[in-house]
Amino acid sequence: MIDELKGIGHFTLWFMGGFVVFLRVKPSAKQSPKLTALTLYAPFIPFVLGIIGVIPYLLFVLGIISHETALSGVFNLFLFYGVISRVEVLSNLFSNFEIDAVLLGGLYLSLVVYYIDLVKKIRAGYAQ
Repeated sequence: MIDELKGIGHFTLWFMGGFVVFLRVKPSAKQSPKLTALTLYAPFIPFVLGIIGVIPYLLFVLGIISHETALSGVFNLFLFYGVISRVEVLSNLFSNFEIDAVLLGGLYLSLVVYYIDLVKKIRAGYAQ
């Protein structure tokens, strides 16, 4: 049920999905200077997908949509809410706050380290 998989669980799940997308999309700064904008903004993909993943849960908590609406329709089509809620392993894993915090912390640290290294490389390229 959506009550068991709290907002942080939805955010973690979609943040992890966004991190996978980021790993597939991220170009190297050395590949092409034209891709600098994509290279700089690619680390924000996990945050955008995480926030999008939390919107239906937030709407449910605020009482704007019903539980049935959150598990069906457009939310189920794009965000797979019905499937995620019914898969016991996913529900148990992502409803644990401590596990979610560790997963998010590790991925966030990886993004921060990548971004700091990227900015150093780009600044070194402009300094030459």
